Amino acid sequence: MLKKNTSAIIFLIIISLLLLAYFIYPKLAKTDADPWTMIPSETALILHTESPKDFIDKIKSEEVLWQLLSKSSLITGLDIRLSAVADVLESNTNYHNLLFNSPLSLAIQGDTTTNTANILFLSKIQKSISNNDLKAFLTKNLNGKYAVVDIVERKFGGLKILDTENDQIIYLYENHGVMLISNSLSFLTESINTYKTNEAGIFNDNELIKVKNTAGKRVDASLYINYPNLNRYLNKHITENSINSLSALSNFASWTELDLIIKNEELLFSGFTAADSTKFLWNIKDDPAFTNKIYNLVPFNTNI
Repeated sequence: MLKKNTSAIIFLIIISLLLLAYFIYPKLAKTDADPWTMIPSETALILHTESPKDFIDKIKSEEVLWQLLSKSSLITGLDIRLSAVADVLESNTNYHNLLFNSPLSLAIQGDTTTNTANILFLSKIQKSISNNDLKAFLTKNLNGKYAVVDIVERKFGGLKILDTENDQIIYLYENHGVMLISNSLSFLTESINTYKTNEAGIFNDNELIKVKNTAGKRVDASLYINYPNLNRYLNKHITENSINSLSALSNFASWTELDLIIKNEELLFSGFTAADSTKFLWNIKDDPAFTNKIYNLVPFNTNI
């Protein structure tokens, strides 16, 4: 299952990069929709970076940290494919800059039906394009193992790319200057409907708004954790005996925002957590502060 999911994510990244490259054409009209208004309410995790290129380059510049991360087969596969695509795009500066410098959000949703993770890329390219032009571009540039066809299962249109060798499908839709790419048609549909109706989106969540306003400006990325939906994502990673503990985590708080800074071979996290009156943290908000001495007890090489 891990190998299959890893292959799907790598395939998703490759298609994303190829798609975003097309939007350098000057004939395309700019639009300025907010990707946050397209993220469905049942999303569990969101990773956001203003500059994917700087984020990737900075991780690679930290040699020890990169060596640690590169032991993962997923990271190794992504690195090889990202480098290959980057080399192709280097011949066109505008092409390359748009691809790697557009703000990118990655939303993750747990799917309890299939016991997998649904992934949605939202890239704020601020350009628009017709479905036919995009289809022609992809058909021309993808090799023979891929098939590009229209999404006929939904009225909004869009395209799907079939990987005939690995039996995978990627769905995509350009929505007012935001390129949406997902491995799940249902997650993509939720995203489009969320934007059209302006309802049931996480952007309307007051607790998210609170922590989002605390996000740092000079950071490499921001990670948002939606506790009520976290169990749907983590279910596939835990044993049956741990389900009760996971349920408790869902009631711990509403949202956490973590600033991610890469510095001196370390990943540094800092942030804030918000909770409404139904959550555990709300019940202890008036308790007196105490000195945390746990650092005097745990080993120096503790990870978490």
